[in-house]
Amino acid sequence: MLGEGDSRSLLEHPIIKPLGGKRFPTYIPSRLFALAILDLLVPNSSEPIRLADLTLAVQRLPSHMRRSWIALLRSSHGDIGSILKAIENWFNDVMDAVSGDYRRTLQFILVTVSLVLTISLNMSTIDIVNCGWAQYVGGSGTPAPYCSRLVGWSHGDIPRTALQLLGRVTGWLLTTILLAILAQVLFDFLRYLVRIRFARQPLDPKS
Repeated sequence: MLGEGDSRSLLEHPIIKPLGGKRFPTYIPSRLFALAILDLLVPNSSEPIRLADLTLAVQRLPSHMRRSWIALLRSSHGDIGSILKAIENWFNDVMDAVSGDYRRTLQFILVTVSLVLTISLNMSTIDIVNCGWAQYVGGSGTPAPYCSRLVGWSHGDIPRTALQLLGRVTGWLLTTILLAILAQVLFDFLRYLVRIRFARQPLDPKS
């Protein structure tokens, strides 16, 4: 919404900078972002921002950015509170789009890493389930062939028939899915903690 060179000015703004300390903030509430943007657009204003001041500042922006601001001013009907809310909504929409792209990339990485880890360690969910079932039915003292080696490779683990290969691949895929889901849940939990740490408003479950 401002020039490309203003990103550092935004991060160093007194409203935004405390969120990150010595580093860049990991999360910026939309309300604080909107306040900082307006202050950068109309700086050195000791009084509440007036629509005339904001309009004059918008006219000094580059043409490709001016059009967005003019559309925003028109939709707000000249109300500063509505302009502030529109900036918040714009920020949330952009963050949703960026989060969606990041989430898809992260899911691809998680699935790829989980698959490589699963095959390299030969972790089959089917073997684990069979071991647990055998222990449950026969008791802990009953030897179960599935429990001899749940992690790692041995000569007997190499599939010799198409059915064995299908079972092994199915077990790998199930393990990969479970590991990817577990990693995603952990990531979402850590992101939730970050939101609690830095948010100054109620959490939005969509973001």
